[in-house]
Amino acid sequence: MQPPAISGSRVELAAAMKAGGEDGRRHTLRGRRGLVVAQVALAVLLIATAGLMVRSFQAVRKVDLGFAPDRVLIAELRPPDADYPNAVAQQAYFERATAVVASLPGVVSVGSAEYVPLNHETAQVRYRPTANLPPDAWPRAITSRVSPEYFRALGMPILAGRDFEGGDLPDAPPVVAVSQSLAAQEWPDGDVLGRTLMIGPPGDAHPATVGAVVGDVHWTDLTGAVRPHIYRPLSQLPTSYRRLVIAAGARPSAEVRAVRRALAGGDPNVPVSIRPMSDIVGENDHVWG
Repeated sequence: MQPPAISGSRVELAAAMKAGGEDGRRHTLRGRRGLVVAQVALAVLLIATAGLMVRSFQAVRKVDLGFAPDRVLIAELRPPDADYPNAVAQQAYFERATAVVASLPGVVSVGSAEYVPLNHETAQVRYRPTANLPPDAWPRAITSRVSPEYFRALGMPILAGRDFEGGDLPDAPPVVAVSQSLAAQEWPDGDVLGRTLMIGPPGDAHPATVGAVVGDVHWTDLTGAVRPHIYRPLSQLPTSYRRLVIAAGARPSAEVRAVRRALAGGDPNVPVSIRPMSDIVGENDHVWG
């Protein structure tokens, strides 16, 4: 027979273990309930965040870009300097390339440009819209060099004036097209055509006549405000590389092979990169405001 002290200790130990087990189960249940609450709260947060992202994405897709990307291909051309050593040879190549692509059955129009919207390339220039503006007050605008048919191929409206044309040569009077926002900012009375802009840094600026007003475009991002823009003709300020802006039919991707084949037929040694304009726009979809 065990001593009473030992027997009593066992009884107390058993009672303590039973109580501890009940406490442990209560703690486990409370922990599980807390975990369920946390999971539900996280799920609600994720659903709300996903809904916000979807609404933001839909809002971005509804932005008026100022141009029509869905039927446009961009072909980047960089003729080798060894084969095209000067501006005259380069210009002749670009003219041939434009003509051969424009002749394809599925192509509506072709222009060219130094840069295109939303491609993460931006050049700026200072300008003076009036004679009495001090140099430290000259505003800045985005600037692009483009060819005839660029605005039409990209789906940009010419609101007043004329497109660039073959007569806009280096020895002709400099001409520019300005965006609607720049025109409204500098000449709110609407008297824009024929105005003179001084373009370039103060002390080294050159005059150019406004020959057209074109629609605004989102150039640097999808959600920010449009910025003033000055377009200048490539025929007066040529570059050694260009992007052909090719307006095709309802399925521009179906024309990629034909465009590539036509350009290779003109000169297979010129590197060519072709992308749908919609892909370039799509790269900016993640930048949501």
